[in-house]
Amino acid sequence: IRRQRQMCIRDSILTEVRGLNKERKFAESLKLLNKAVKKKKSPELFNMLGFVKMNLGKYEEAIQHYQRLETNYPGSPLRLDSVYGAAVCWFRQGKYEEAIQAYKIVVEDSKEANMKTKSLYAIGESYDNLGDYRRSYNYYDKITKEYPQSDEYDLALYAKGWSLYRLEDYEKSYQ
Repeated sequence: IRRQRQMCIRDSILTEVRGLNKERKFAESLKLLNKAVKKKKSPELFNMLGFVKMNLGKYEEAIQHYQRLETNYPGSPLRLDSVYGAAVCWFRQGKYEEAIQAYKIVVEDSKEANMKTKSLYAIGESYDNLGDYRRSYNYYDKITKEYPQSDEYDLALYAKGWSLYRLEDYEKSYQ
């Protein structure tokens, strides 16, 4: 009974936090989450803490929460969400090599096409930022060939053109 009560409390806190996050009230979310995590740790709390810290621009702290989830709950269904969250933090910090490695894990392990295409696109952007336009082109090309119905399709098509332009392949860049 005690365990069920704790789960209900945690679930109600997570519901409240989700509502605050939708309103972009991340500081208020953080207060609730810090209180909750002192009582009982869970993958949901670590994932949510990472998300909130990321949205507050506290990337290193967010990465720590995401990595705690991975370390303490390797079989959690939220594992790939945490890998993706850490990748976003590294990307926003300009740590593109770290971001690429994390995004590749998501691409390899995810069953969701949406997560795969978002990660493939982010890998392409990372390579663009590193000046490796051939590699960025390859990732954008993969999206346009393998995921034509994805939300990233149009962006990838446009980015492919820019990659080719930067590679001075002008003929192909506007086709």
